Amino acid sequence: MILDPLTQAIMTALVVVVAGVIFISETLLRRDDGAGKIWALAYLAAMLTTLAYLGWAATPALWWAVAVGNGMFVAGAGLMWLGCCKFNDRLHPLSIGIVVAVSLAAVFAVIIGGRDGGGWAGAEVMFVGIGVFAVAGAVETLRGAMRANLNARVLTIVLVIQALFYAARTVVFALFGSESELFQDWFDTEISSYFTVSLTITALVTTSVLRTDRARLRGRPSSSSAVYSSEQVLLEDSFRRIFEDWVRRAEVRRDPVVVTAVALEDLDTIATAFGESTVVDVIDSWVAGVRRHSPASALIGEDGLGRLMVVSAVPNVDDAKAQALRIFHGLLDDTGMGDAVIRPAIGIGIALSATTGYVPDDLLAGARAAAARATLNLESSVVVAV
Repeated sequence: MILDPLTQAIMTALVVVVAGVIFISETLLRRDDGAGKIWALAYLAAMLTTLAYLGWAATPALWWAVAVGNGMFVAGAGLMWLGCCKFNDRLHPLSIGIVVAVSLAAVFAVIIGGRDGGGWAGAEVMFVGIGVFAVAGAVETLRGAMRANLNARVLTIVLVIQALFYAARTVVFALFGSESELFQDWFDTEISSYFTVSLTITALVTTSVLRTDRARLRGRPSSSSAVYSSEQVLLEDSFRRIFEDWVRRAEVRRDPVVVTAVALEDLDTIATAFGESTVVDVIDSWVAGVRRHSPASALIGEDGLGRLMVVSAVPNVDDAKAQALRIFHGLLDDTGMGDAVIRPAIGIGIALSATTGYVPDDLLAGARAAAARATLNLESSVVVAV
């Protein structure tokens, strides 16, 4: 059955709008994390894409609607990638700038073609942008927290299929044109509409599950005095404010500042294998252990899911390593953390003001990066930032 362009646009718009409304509504009604909010923006961009194409299909004189549709299509793919980056706590301002730039390039590619550009104006830029962001998103699902979450593999497959489709579509369009039989049979608007509908439904289910998993693991009391019900540690925002003041005062006196990041990996794997209640028990035991084995004068605060920061004023790197090792061995000895069956990977990273300087962001970033290396290091569980 061959559908006319207007019917195709209506069908695609209906599915995408319903999916987008469902995801965005859930985002507004629940306490969501950053990844869910960015994915909600991706679905909003998809909704605007289909509405723009629907407007153009109904009234071809609205040539500028193609520019809006192309730009939003690329933005939606880019936001899906950014959501994965946020899920992994790896979102960088440069990544946001890239998505904005490529989306605007897709818009201007149509505008340059003008009123006579037709429905395929700027298609090459749009195809390449979508394909590149799909590849980037697929790669991101295989890193960080998403790597250990089996539900993320479905999103990986969706993005890989999308990347392959748009790579082939770009090649065929460039070599044979939109009027060729090959393009019409395999990559025309009708095929793309069915493709978009299928992937949108699959992506909706997958991102909803991922967001739910993330929200449950982050579901902790949010009072100003405690992050976890059993132990007292500073919330991330509170810790950041106090830490920045600590560093400023230390810089004036040239006092030493040591930031020790204690990272707990494999939480998603444990949740999948043993259930979320087990993860809660592991985290509670871990937080209590970090507090118990850290110096009494240390500042301890949350730094995202599965990572605590311990700030102290030990004078040199040897003392800092000794302190970190006491924490590490103490955690292994604690009930639950040294369990032979459930043993999450623990990595400890150290950043010192003597080598990193007195910039709070640099100290935190250095400790995080060192802790990430420590979780992958078979020879040492404690790594010092250089």
